Amino acid sequence: MGYGHASVAEHAVLHIAFENVSRLAIESIEGNRLASYTEKSTRYQKWGADSFTIPPELNDHPLCGEYVETLRFLFKTYADSLDPVRNLILERFPRRADEKEEAWDRRIRSKYVDVCRFILPAASLANVGMTANARVLENMIRKMLSHELLEVRQIGERVKEVALGEAPTLVKYADAVPYLMETTREITKRPWTMDHGPSDWCNLVDYDKDGEKKSLAAALYHFWRNELCRCPGSC
Repeated sequence: MGYGHASVAEHAVLHIAFENVSRLAIESIEGNRLASYTEKSTRYQKWGADSFTIPPELNDHPLCGEYVETLRFLFKTYADSLDPVRNLILERFPRRADEKEEAWDRRIRSKYVDVCRFILPAASLANVGMTANARVLENMIRKMLSHELLEVRQIGERVKEVALGEAPTLVKYADAVPYLMETTREITKRPWTMDHGPSDWCNLVDYDKDGEKKSLAAALYHFWRNELCRCPGSC
């Protein structure tokens, strides 16, 4: 570490559990792909009527009541849909002659719960376990502390807190990145439209017309080389 090589952090592995955070926050967490995740499944598990989060931004906000009312409606619709959809699944997928009832229940549950879960909003509570090395975790903390959602930033602060207890020298410099914050604000403010006409902020100045062919050639090179090497005198 004295030489400043961050690669050393790849050999420190941490296991972190995230509980009762929104599915929107889970997407931010799992956006760090160089890690392993096990998430509570919406395909097999059923959600209760209050299994949702209220964003901190809505505290004392005039829209908070409408937000909660809308989510309660969605969760009630979800709950009311489970039995009718289950009955339909039972008709289409009857129990097999040699199938145990427990196995049958698991088989049909994955079908009717899987269909109804699409009613659930992004505010639904979720759990996920993550295994990652400290280098990935450091980058993850930076991204979360720079996120536009307060919930994600709060999770980032908590992750940094618990990570410092296990690997204090590896994540202590993980802070919010001004560039990420400014870029997000800039993109959010820009008035995007479906108009694909001329634009004054982005112009294509050059491109390689053979780019796709070169990419394909690069992908095939490994196999092509091995084939040539089988021919006497070709290598």
